[in-house]
Amino acid sequence: MPRAEPFRRRGFTGTGMKQVVAEAQAPFGSLYPFFPGGKEQLGGEVVRWSGARYLELVTAVIDAASDAVAGIEDCFAGAARVLAETHHTDACPIGTVALEVAGTNEPLRPATAQVFETWIAAPAERYAAAGIP
Repeated sequence: MPRAEPFRRRGFTGTGMKQVVAEAQAPFGSLYPFFPGGKEQLGGEVVRWSGARYLELVTAVIDAASDAVAGIEDCFAGAARVLAETHHTDACPIGTVALEVAGTNEPLRPATAQVFETWIAAPAERYAAAGIP
């Protein structure tokens, strides 16, 4: 899977295909056979892949906490710590792209929406199991 860092740090429009290939240390010609839809397809895959990995992290943090509320607090505290440690350059893996282009780029809008829906559903399930409406 392509690395998500260029999109997270520079956004969708600020990330070029050559940057992605260079950071992956791959030949440029190797990209298009895997992503014939170009940058939009690559961006959508990065959003879905990153969203799934971030959900795994959030779910693990919530499940390790003493209760669902503490788990959410731990998630936000961890995210704030990462932002501070990276001088606000390592933000939400989906938020950067979603805020930038999801309203104007149809291939990316459903990808970001799907990720956010799964991010809402997972904590909601844990809240419901804990009796929190």
